[in-house]
Amino acid sequence: MNRVPHFRAAHLHPYLRMLDKVGAPVDKKLVEAKLPGGLRDDPEAQLSLLHTLNFLTLMAREQGVDDIALRAREHFAITELSPEFVQRILLAPSLNVALESFFTLARLEDTQLRIWAEKHGEHIHVCSREEVVLDVFGARHCEMNTNAMLVAIVQAFVGAHWLPAEMGLHSSVPLGAYVQQSFPNTALYIGQPSAWVSIPEKLLASTLHHVTFEMIRRCEQCGQTDLGTSTLSGFSESFKNILKPYLGDGIPPITLAAEIAGVSVRTLQRCLSDNSTSYSKLVQCAQYELASHLLKDPSARVLDIGFATGYEDPSNFTRAFRRYSGMTPKQYRELALVG
Repeated sequence: MNRVPHFRAAHLHPYLRMLDKVGAPVDKKLVEAKLPGGLRDDPEAQLSLLHTLNFLTLMAREQGVDDIALRAREHFAITELSPEFVQRILLAPSLNVALESFFTLARLEDTQLRIWAEKHGEHIHVCSREEVVLDVFGARHCEMNTNAMLVAIVQAFVGAHWLPAEMGLHSSVPLGAYVQQSFPNTALYIGQPSAWVSIPEKLLASTLHHVTFEMIRRCEQCGQTDLGTSTLSGFSESFKNILKPYLGDGIPPITLAAEIAGVSVRTLQRCLSDNSTSYSKLVQCAQYELASHLLKDPSARVLDIGFATGYEDPSNFTRAFRRYSGMTPKQYRELALVG
């Protein structure tokens, strides 16, 4: 097993806002689905892809929401992309360069996402596939999310009015009437070899059309965000990232951790052993990395950071942090702020 498929929590947020709007008991269902508390407030949290897709499919069925992925698209904003990518958009001299950046950085958004371009006459098709086996409903959630990102990128360069003349979807799930309301002049195709959005080649030279304050704010955050190695690393690194959002609720028992990863406890332990680590060691590493990040915020109390990383006793937090760093949390913060 190479890695746990995961993605940024920011891409779940449009779904949550849409479900809130229709009056669904979202927070209750998140708890029942064993998704981490506080994910609404942390767009950078890494969530298990398969675990989250099961939640969305269940919510769509229980709430009777057709075309849930498309409805969620209306609540998506380009500023929900990673700060690194928002920065690339702001600095891109043309739509073409922005799309090339998307090809490079797509796995920051979804670790299993593959993006490429194909030429079709005077248009290019920006294509996408998830490199993990999904059912037809899970595939529809992912491909509509990716197509929404692509449409938002193009709109940033040519204007919010733009919609593609053609768009393809890999999933064979029939499209509801709501689709035509959202894409009245777009030819939509299902059961395609991949998902894709058609973009006229003449638009590729377009320069940035609209820069919002929110995009600038996200760009400024780039200096505070570490790209890390999660998109390039294997099972241990990706699994560790998925654990971090749960720590505020306490250390997840290994049974829950295995469920989040979509494997049995035995398989999880074997995978970690193959990577020369254990569940307890990985949890400790996740706690330290999260604490190191939070300590760089001078407004956050050390006591609260200890709780946020799964320590009920502040003295245990201090001892564990010193064991990893050779200094207390307070000393680490002082050095980090000076640096």
